[in-house]
Amino acid sequence: NANFRMSTTSSREPPRRPVLTARHAFLAMRPWSFPVTVSSVALGVALAYRLEGALDWRVLLLTLLITVPVHAAGNLLNTYFDFKRGCDGHGSSDLTLVNGQLAPAQVFNLAVGCLAVSAVAMALLAACSPLPLASLLAIYALGVLGAVTYTGGPGFKYVALGDVLIVLTFGPVLVLFAFAVQSGHVSLRPLLLALPPTVHVEAVLHGNNLRDMKEDARSGVRTLALLLGRKGSELLYAALVLLPFAMVLAQAATVAPTRAAALVTLPLAAKLLATVHKGVLVDLPRKTAGLQFAFGMTYVASLVYA
Repeated sequence: NANFRMSTTSSREPPRRPVLTARHAFLAMRPWSFPVTVSSVALGVALAYRLEGALDWRVLLLTLLITVPVHAAGNLLNTYFDFKRGCDGHGSSDLTLVNGQLAPAQVFNLAVGCLAVSAVAMALLAACSPLPLASLLAIYALGVLGAVTYTGGPGFKYVALGDVLIVLTFGPVLVLFAFAVQSGHVSLRPLLLALPPTVHVEAVLHGNNLRDMKEDARSGVRTLALLLGRKGSELLYAALVLLPFAMVLAQAATVAPTRAAALVTLPLAAKLLATVHKGVLVDLPRKTAGLQFAFGMTYVASLVYA
């Protein structure tokens, strides 16, 4: 009887809280996606230098300390809200909460911590950036709002508006922020030049949604990939991968031949399209992010040294 009582009591004990290790925390942030932010920041800084002759390395460092943690917070909140909404299962690409590597509260608290780090860096940036405080806070708020509302609040991801939100956040908002904190003013001039790498940002997200079509359909999540269907999504992915190369070719023909430098990354694009054709999609988002970074940084170099 004593043994029975002991086993009954132990069976009612709550499950142990997972140990929060630095490794699990870092992997939960999906660090493979951070180069997307780094390349967008580099582009904004390069355009400030190219168009305005402005470059402050302190401001660049603080910009990264602001934007990368916001990106990490967005990824963590994505994991948290996907799990809370029942979107993640054992067949999902993100198993952080499904496998019990971390608890939901731990993931949420990590996201809050990342935003706190970003806010501290923002306070330091306000002291050394020539951009007026009102403009600084306004652009920063747009970036944080994009990270939070992708899956939190209205959850734009779940109603096929995630692509629009991510393109705006990692394209115009992020590039404009990096440009403005260096130059001291907001300008629309950089946005046209930011188009080629921004299209690849959408390719990263669309590649993720292309891979997760079955899981998203099962969970009731509506994405652009599901709306287009498998064939349509594959065609859109190919267009998103190839269009930036056509853009830099046009720039090389009309502005400066050095803009064609990013064409050196075309073999990476060809490999990606071949994997999609074969239906090997497991690492598609990660590999597409690699293309975005390689293309983006080569493009940045072509702007600086033109």
